Amino acid sequence: FWNRYARLYDFEINRFNGKAYEQMYRLMANSLTRDMDVLEIATGTGLIAINI
Repeated sequence: FWNRYARLYDFEINRFNGKAYEQMYRLMANSLTRDMDVLEIATGTGLIAINI
C-alpha cells in the first residue's frame, strides 16, 4: 500500500506545494554544506532528503 501511495503523495505535494518546497530546498541549501550530516525525522517518501 505505502509504496503505491508514495508516488501519488510526491506528485500531489509537487502539484499543490511545489513552489513552497522549492523555496524550502533553497533555504536549506544556503545553510548546509557537503560535510554536514542531516537527520531527517519522519522522512515519509524521502522527497526532502533527495532534494537536499
